[in-house]
Amino acid sequence: MNPNVAENALRKFFLMAWFSCFFIQAGLAQKIKVACIGDSVTFGFGIDSRNRLSYPGQLQDLLGDNYAVSNFGKNGTTLLRNGHNPYFKTEEFKQALAFRPDVVVIHLGLNDTDPRNWPSYQSEFEQDYAALIDTLKQINPATRILLAELSPIFSGHPRFKSGTRDWHKEIRLKIRKVATDHELELVDFFAPLHSRPDLLPDQLHPNVEGARILSQAVYSKITGDFGGFQLDKFFQNGAVIQQSEKVWFFGKGNPEDTVQVDFQEKKGLTRVDQNGKWMVALEGIKAGGPFPLKIESPKGKMTLDSLWVGEVWLAMGQSNMDWPLSQSNDGTAAANLSSEKDPPHFYTFRPQVPMDQLPWDEETLKAVQNLDFFEEKWLSVEELPNASGVAYFFGKRLQETLEVPVGIIQISVGGAPIESFLSRASIEQDDLLVDMLKDWKKSDFIMPWVRSRVAENLGDQFESPQRHPFEPAYLHESMLSQVRNIPIKGVIWYQGESNVHHPDLYRTMFEKLRKDLQEVFGKTLPIFTVQLPGMSRPEWPYFREIQEELANDLTDVYLISSIDLGDSLDVHPRNKKEVGLRLASQALHLTYGLKKFPIHGPKLLSISQDRNQLVLYFEAFGKLQTRDNQPITELEIIASKGRKIPIVGKIEGNHIFIPLPHEVEAEEIWFGFSPFPRINLTDESGWPAAPFRFELTQKPIPCLTPRL
Repeated sequence: MNPNVAENALRKFFLMAWFSCFFIQAGLAQKIKVACIGDSVTFGFGIDSRNRLSYPGQLQDLLGDNYAVSNFGKNGTTLLRNGHNPYFKTEEFKQALAFRPDVVVIHLGLNDTDPRNWPSYQSEFEQDYAALIDTLKQINPATRILLAELSPIFSGHPRFKSGTRDWHKEIRLKIRKVATDHELELVDFFAPLHSRPDLLPDQLHPNVEGARILSQAVYSKITGDFGGFQLDKFFQNGAVIQQSEKVWFFGKGNPEDTVQVDFQEKKGLTRVDQNGKWMVALEGIKAGGPFPLKIESPKGKMTLDSLWVGEVWLAMGQSNMDWPLSQSNDGTAAANLSSEKDPPHFYTFRPQVPMDQLPWDEETLKAVQNLDFFEEKWLSVEELPNASGVAYFFGKRLQETLEVPVGIIQISVGGAPIESFLSRASIEQDDLLVDMLKDWKKSDFIMPWVRSRVAENLGDQFESPQRHPFEPAYLHESMLSQVRNIPIKGVIWYQGESNVHHPDLYRTMFEKLRKDLQEVFGKTLPIFTVQLPGMSRPEWPYFREIQEELANDLTDVYLISSIDLGDSLDVHPRNKKEVGLRLASQALHLTYGLKKFPIHGPKLLSISQDRNQLVLYFEAFGKLQTRDNQPITELEIIASKGRKIPIVGKIEGNHIFIPLPHEVEAEEIWFGFSPFPRINLTDESGWPAAPFRFELTQKPIPCLTPRL
């Protein structure tokens, strides 16, 4: 080739390259440049076609042509500069600085949970983050910096219990503090994914759908587009709002939009905050209804014509709480609903398909996976026969007595174990309970009957990451979290049949549930629980004992006995009216201060003993008696070698005197401590004495005094 020709061709090539770079830079100069800085989550580890489907790639699609998004993620890097692989030293960081971004999203800290890093250098985290922020600001003082709160690490991670769990939480708190100290915006990568372990198949890295969720969070933060004006779905026609000094209305919107609420001639005005949320409190609201509600925003108006103000309660549990009014033994209640002036109102979560023994189809499995299995709505009067029978009679008695509207939030699923109502955080933070999350479908933590039903519903998807409502934390994530911060008065709880195999474990989980409810609703709530009724299942007496202990030991936890309302063969006794009325009686006495209502049947306070006699001291509503005027049934002593000897007691006032056989040394006294006892001891309340068992000594035996 002629040298001159070659030289001209080379000169032409470099000239074209220069012009290309010039026009590219000119094009970028007209776009808003977004730099995504981070570790393997930003990089898109494990995602095929990661350039397009990692969260930065999907963010580009959401933001459109006016933005230029670049991915500067680097696998395995730390925020800590003394960490084992600091991001500061990477080529990707140099490229991010050369990019001179207008917006920076930083997601670093996951790898700082490595034992090589956090134990030694945790005190340097804030100053190292400040150095990163300062470096970015030096390149472009106008740079808008978003700090991402860490995406989750799930319990299947090999270092979860050995440190990662706790260090991850500490780092998240540090990042929040850094954002506050530097007046920077925080974008939450944790909460949107923490309820979706299925989207992090290796316990650490989001898949394509997980990356989509992260990209949406960043998109909303950058653009301020949170989906526009919305009123929380709890506020529908027929809704009951808890009466109080202040009545709250809330929803979502785009930041800085104004929202005006008009209710009962009271007006409230607010602005949507930077996280897309708004809340208005109105004072001087009176009970009653129906009342109209008007809400206005620049982006829309909303009018409801029938909101009520009164008392709101949460009804939770498994099948006996879920058991419908139409199948309860007082059938006239369901038949006469249409003639009632105003029955209790119900906000229910109903499954798309019954929780029966059939395998679910693909559409149902997808809904379960997406936490979209339950439909939430306020029921019409015509739909009330499907509401909880227990909760209906509870609400009806409250409404008749208090003369205000009563609303029931019903969260009940047949067969559901208590662990499905717990938050994932409370399970993860417990060194024992956390192990039930691992391979939960085959875990001995889970009752065999529950595991069997899961296998029946999931069919050939049982071995996959497919989720199920009985999964630990599932009902909390799909239902309880949906009513977060809804003001309520208290809770009624009828559950336990799916946990009787391990009473001591149940105690631990119930204590967690109580704390979870405090966190969800922002205050300590009274919890009125139903002790399991009589039924011919040998493990139930021990479980009832744990229920009694919980009510005695935990503040604001109370128990009604239903021992006389059971069926020896049917786990679903039909007398839901009496259960609901007993719960209402306790609530009216203990929560509303109406002392005329009983709170329990005869309650053992203490036992005294000499060589020949026991004296049982009871607290009673009126006088002790037997409902059939016959001698007291279900009393027995346990002698040496486990011998059970029936004994007879004599009622005098509120005492029971029991002569002891001379020929045996009594070691324990049992009352009704059997699967299906036929207890006849009662008082003027008509409620039965609850079962008990106590060890005997030659000294007075104190019993716990009930809270009144």
